[in-house]
Amino acid sequence: DSPSVAASAGRVYVTWTDANSGEVRLVVSKDDGSSWKRHVLGRARGLDTGGEGHLGLTSVGAAGSNVGVAWLATPAGAVRAAVSTNGGRKGRPVVALASGGGGSNGGSPSVGGRGDRLAFAWTTSTGLWARPWTGSFEPAEQVVRFGDASGATSGGYDAQAGHELPERAAE
Repeated sequence: DSPSVAASAGRVYVTWTDANSGEVRLVVSKDDGSSWKRHVLGRARGLDTGGEGHLGLTSVGAAGSNVGVAWLATPAGAVRAAVSTNGGRKGRPVVALASGGGGSNGGSPSVGGRGDRLAFAWTTSTGLWARPWTGSFEPAEQVVRFGDASGATSGGYDAQAGHELPERAAE
């Protein structure tokens, strides 16, 4: 499915989901794309509604030698992530960011990086969530709430005021 690309510290990272197997793949180049090393990070078990195979909607972000990948792992929208601190040569265990709902409102996970820090984000039916990584994962925080004051979802992105990105994640 949809590939994602990031670059940092002389390396290029590309991630996607193999539609046939559901494998979430990351390839890394340290020589401007002349050669690539492939890694399998996990699996996406959800299927594309159009019959195109497995769908993980992967995202990759890089910061220095740190690289993070997030994807939708299950049909219920569980969001999983993996981080490598050595330029993608070896990863850490897969972490559950959300147990479900990560594909709500047509959303998909996103990863970005700055300095040596990464930030992971995803939507659920109740809002937008972010989870910073600063050497380890910090707690997830709801950045924006969708729906009316009771928290009910009206089916769109009607964000409520008063929810701001935490300072440590915004930097």
